[in-house]
Amino acid sequence: MLERAQVSDVYLINELWKEYAAALNAGDIERWSSLWQKDGIQMAPGFPRRVGRKLIQKEIRKAADLFERRITIYPEQIQVLGDQAFVHGAFDLVTVVKDDTETADVKGKFLTILQRQIDGIWKIAIECFNFDSSNS
Repeated sequence: MLERAQVSDVYLINELWKEYAAALNAGDIERWSSLWQKDGIQMAPGFPRRVGRKLIQKEIRKAADLFERRITIYPEQIQVLGDQAFVHGAFDLVTVVKDDTETADVKGKFLTILQRQIDGIWKIAIECFNFDSSNS
């Protein structure tokens, strides 16, 4: 029974990453932020730690007003530990400034801790990511 539950959890967590990318790529910040716990934490490179879904949403919305994103996420390991799970992997991110003056294509990596909610849905509790060196 435990094995079947873990397979189901891994499936649901993979679906969360698909939704994360789809919502971000669509510029739907409300949909994207719904994947976070209310007290979620985001640790993005070059920024102070963001605590709380509302602050994370506010900061991502500012960026969404400036540029469009295309992200592809590659979860490499999903480890379920009871009602928590961690995921690490890589991502490709293309950003285009909305006035078409600049495009950036970067690769990066992430480590995320998820928390199973009372209703069985997985939400992001802590997200930490960074970018690979452009010289590699």
